[in-house]
Amino acid sequence: MRSASRRQPGTAAAPVILAGLLVAGGCQGPGAGTPIPEAESAEGAAFRNQCSRCHALPHPERHTYDQWRHYLELMDQRREERGMKALTGTDRERVVTYLRKHAKNGED
Repeated sequence: MRSASRRQPGTAAAPVILAGLLVAGGCQGPGAGTPIPEAESAEGAAFRNQCSRCHALPHPERHTYDQWRHYLELMDQRREERGMKALTGTDRERVVTYLRKHAKNGED
């Protein structure tokens, strides 16, 4: 005689899949790693929102401001390649202001 507590087909893997998603979500993406400074400011929000659309959010101290300016140009090219709108106007101003304030100090 079979047990009355049969599982639905395909549900045995659900806990494993869920655990994997939770672990993966904790290892990458905008909330991973060291928190960024002034994340809730208008500039921090623009940086967070714009710079995590296609990749994990980098910490602003990863590069100097001059290096960030170069990367912004590269990201403009990547956005165009993907059919995305260029980063312009207020969002661009806020991202640039944020990076100018929080970039790593020093020479390239």
